[in-house]
Amino acid sequence: MKKPYNYYLNEIKPIERKYTRICFLYSIFKTKYLEKKKAFFNALLISYYQNLQDNPKDLQEILSKFNQKLL
Repeated sequence: MKKPYNYYLNEIKPIERKYTRICFLYSIFKTKYLEKKKAFFNALLISYYQNLQDNPKDLQEILSKFNQKLL
């Protein structure tokens, strides 16, 4: 049960943080480099999220872990 949650924490969460920073910087500077980085991280996150959607059991385990941490 920990494996999908660890996958999220180790793989997806750092990319989400980088994507958020890139989006913030892009909103200020609007350079081509940041635009390309933003598109790259967006595509990468979409592929990870599609992977989770293809495995609903893993997604349910991740959601249950989030709910446990919130309570």
